[in-house]
Amino acid sequence: MNDGPGGPIYCNTNITFDKDMLEPIMDDLKVYWPEDYSSSSSFGLGSGSPWDRKSIYEKEWTKYGSCIVDNSDVESELDFFTLGISNNNRWR
Repeated sequence: MNDGPGGPIYCNTNITFDKDMLEPIMDDLKVYWPEDYSSSSSFGLGSGSPWDRKSIYEKEWTKYGSCIVDNSDVESELDFFTLGISNNNRWR
């Protein structure tokens, strides 16, 4: 685990990302956790469809989801991002 100033990151290096798990909440993700597809994106994602390259969702899941999965009731990508959307709505 790499415990940086913002908390733990990249805890489980064996964790994988399954984009299909996000399909049920993709409409909400587009609203509350949008990706920037422009080539000038600060995430450096480039242009194209969200699944043509490593998406911000995959990056967030690998970086932060890898930590929460081992220490909570969050068991999947769907749980992790649903929690993020729920928190966003709660603290608006």
